[in-house]
Amino acid sequence: MPDKNKQPEFMTSAELEAAVRAHRERTKTLLKEIRARRAAEKNQEAITVMVRDIGSSLQVNFSNGAVENYDDVDALIESLYKLGIQPEQVTALDWHEDIDQAPSSGTKIALFSGLRKRYQDS
Repeated sequence: MPDKNKQPEFMTSAELEAAVRAHRERTKTLLKEIRARRAAEKNQEAITVMVRDIGSSLQVNFSNGAVENYDDVDALIESLYKLGIQPEQVTALDWHEDIDQAPSSGTKIALFSGLRKRYQDS
């Protein structure tokens, strides 16, 4: 049972303002993710992704014509996840097709296992 003699704890106005700001930022981030997922769900059948290694970064070619570059696999995984791209929609250039731009085996493993894990954890 709660102690009736104990004074309730209150936040200062500065603490309350900070908490409200943090809540608004989290809400904005969540809304952006929801919108991106809904857009991806509408186009999920149509969108496929091809990953190439262009030296200093990974180049991602979307089937809708968009092209993006990522400095590391983790950023690529997070972006694909936020767009609602499933691992089955992602292909990586094979070294038999183009040895110069094919991602390494380690990069492919990190990409596909990381994306699958991201969906399992959600």
